Amino acid sequence: MDKSGNKVKVESDWEECAPMKHARSNFAAINLGNRVYVFGGISGADAQIKHQPCLVDDVIERYIPQTNSWEVFDIPNAPTCAAFAWTRTTYDEGSIIILGGTDGNLMS
Repeated sequence: MDKSGNKVKVESDWEECAPMKHARSNFAAINLGNRVYVFGGISGADAQIKHQPCLVDDVIERYIPQTNSWEVFDIPNAPTCAAFAWTRTTYDEGSIIILGGTDGNLMS
């Protein structure tokens, strides 16, 4: 709705891009510097423990729209966790803050 409360028709286009190198759900994503950063996530379920998610092996990927490709990279000391939220910092456009998450143990 617009400021007057009138309905506004929204149109959008969808375009398929390259898949991430590691399938995942419950991940955090943010756009920074014309790249999409994906952190954490769950890649499946533990066959031994009922309802225990398996965390993604390679935690961080970055999508590069110009080449329609993903790259895996490392941030030293980044935890292996799922379901994070990311936000940009206000003092530095090149910084990201990672908030919340789980180590996969749903009971703790």
